[in-house]
Amino acid sequence: MKGMNMRRHICFLLFFVLAPLTGCGLLVDQGRQVMAEVGGKPIRRDDLMARIRMLPFEERAKTNDPDQAVRLDARRSLLENIIIEELLILEAESRGNQVSDEEVFAVLEAREQEEQEAELEEGMGGTSAHEHKGEDGHSKQEINEVRRQLMVQKMIGEELNETTRKRYYEAHPDEFSISPPQFVYELLVVDARNDRFLKDTAQKAEQEGVALSAAVASVPDAPPINFCGEIPPTPFMRLTPAIREKVKGLSIDQVSEPFQINPADPNLHAVARLARRIDAIPYEQVKQAINQKLYENFLRELRDKHKVVYYQDRLDYRLEG
Repeated sequence: MKGMNMRRHICFLLFFVLAPLTGCGLLVDQGRQVMAEVGGKPIRRDDLMARIRMLPFEERAKTNDPDQAVRLDARRSLLENIIIEELLILEAESRGNQVSDEEVFAVLEAREQEEQEAELEEGMGGTSAHEHKGEDGHSKQEINEVRRQLMVQKMIGEELNETTRKRYYEAHPDEFSISPPQFVYELLVVDARNDRFLKDTAQKAEQEGVALSAAVASVPDAPPINFCGEIPPTPFMRLTPAIREKVKGLSIDQVSEPFQINPADPNLHAVARLARRIDAIPYEQVKQAINQKLYENFLRELRDKHKVVYYQDRLDYRLEG
């Protein structure tokens, strides 16, 4: 009987000793729960929570918002960022891009210098609070992290640069075409009494293939000019009827005959020169959009190459605190 009581007592104690340990094991298991896989590499809840802890308070609060939609959107966005980072690192490593130790330590020293300057500005005494680490003072993890970042930067530089952007622009003209096309005209407007000057200037500009403003500038005794310059790019049918009638059929750099620019004011005469025709959005205006598109296409290719698996149902857990 005594032996039976002893066994019950031991079992009772073991229950209270092992129960907390079992709970800790559950927390560890939850932290290791896989939220996604990139090329077979797991992204665990611990990875997501570590990223959450780095967020500003307001952004961090969204990941534990009582509203499920808000909570899941915030977590999904962070998880997607981690997945993209892993895809880029995986591809950079597979390409074997080389990064020298000098490049790595240059970045680490620059960061260290920035931290020291920030501490000095905050009155923390940078030199005493943050000693120079040197090459031997950085952890292996820190060095490897910077090395991977530089490998990714080099890879992205190969994929997204001026050459690849222009190649895309030239290969996809339909994406940047303007319909109807727009025309840029240069107008020279003077008093009707100066018609002879107007005709001579128009002839000079057309013969020499120069702008009307350049032709005017070459005349030492030019009369007063009411206006000389380009009008904004405009579809042909949006020009005023008076201008449209005279510029119809002009070729680039060709100048019209003098005309009355305003039917209500016979004292103003003008000539118009077709400066350029715009059939497509200029490259400089769209190169950032092209860059973004190339980046998105690149990420799509990486997703096809390195399999990404999501476990969306595991995102809806509750965070404490």
